[in-house]
Amino acid sequence: MPSYNVYHVVPRDGRWVARLQGSPTVSAEADSRAEVVRQAEQILRQLGAGRIVLHGDDGAIERVETFEQIGAERSGGVPRPVLLGIAAACFVGLGIALARRR
Repeated sequence: MPSYNVYHVVPRDGRWVARLQGSPTVSAEADSRAEVVRQAEQILRQLGAGRIVLHGDDGAIERVETFEQIGAERSGGVPRPVLLGIAAACFVGLGIALARRR
């Protein structure tokens, strides 16, 4: 089973917060649970995969939402960060080759 980033959406002081499991810091905060869930979803989509554990007003777990990573084979290509890394490596190699030429 792949490792996941797990965010818990919990009530705190009349507001809602999302916190990465095991982290003491808050990753998202808003007046509504729906807004915090939206923010946590955005974070997970940037990370690629993970879970959001939704707690109720009483702190009990109500449900868990899982976001699976979309692999390159399903998305139709190589992910953008990989392409940028390859391009950077090519430019470095080109610079080295040109420097040695002199």
